[in-house]
Amino acid sequence: GLKVAQRGTVEQEVLLAYGYLPNTYLKLNQLDSALYYNELYRQKATELGDSSLIALSYSKDGNFYLGQALYDLAFQSYLENTRLLERLKDSTGLVFTYGDIAQVLDRKERFEEAIAYYEKSISIGNARGDLLSQIPSLINMSILWRKTDQLDQAYTVLNRVDSILKH
Repeated sequence: GLKVAQRGTVEQEVLLAYGYLPNTYLKLNQLDSALYYNELYRQKATELGDSSLIALSYSKDGNFYLGQALYDLAFQSYLENTRLLERLKDSTGLVFTYGDIAQVLDRKERFEEAIAYYEKSISIGNARGDLLSQIPSLINMSILWRKTDQLDQAYTVLNRVDSILKH
């Protein structure tokens, strides 16, 4: 028969609702409301003592700011996310957050630093044996190399993506 998913506690249901609101407001181009509800989400996650969700809230802030070209604020949000993920030893989260930081640095035309963060992201994915998690950073690194007219590096990176996809 069909299994009915158990609902969580009232607090978890409220937290879930707060988790959806920021993205909804962002789609309506209401950054202030998105940030407001994401802050409420972070507060609820703090009340529940869920460090992973607190970290996620900083990642969301970073994404919101990045989408609005507010690069310094995005960078600060991603750094806070990184500090929490490092404390949690969340290597999966770090793979993606280092890639996010690299995107901010790329857009600020701090290309060498961006490459270093892409490489950190890829290195963690390698250490975990998680090849697929490396693809976003590899593709973005390739775009950066192409943008800076370093086509040999771009080609090499794209070959790595091709190799992973055929693996």
